[in-house]
Amino acid sequence: MAPRRGHAAPSLSRRQPWQLVELPSRQVQLYFRDPSDNLIELNWPDADTLDRSRYPELRRIADHFPQKADSEEAVLYLYGGE
Repeated sequence: MAPRRGHAAPSLSRRQPWQLVELPSRQVQLYFRDPSDNLIELNWPDADTLDRSRYPELRRIADHFPQKADSEEAVLYLYGGE
């Protein structure tokens, strides 16, 4: 699975076979590999609704990769009627 434009491919290793990141838009993505080594991505719409004490490994992607000024406008979810 190729990374989308503007997204870095997650760096997964045997030591940490998954990665939990918060996007500039405040959405959350979890990356992991299945037994066939396929990259799986799960999304959560709002980091503010998570109990961060339960997810200490949640990292802001902006702390690791430079972001453009309009990165917060790029969202994963589109809500109808808003």
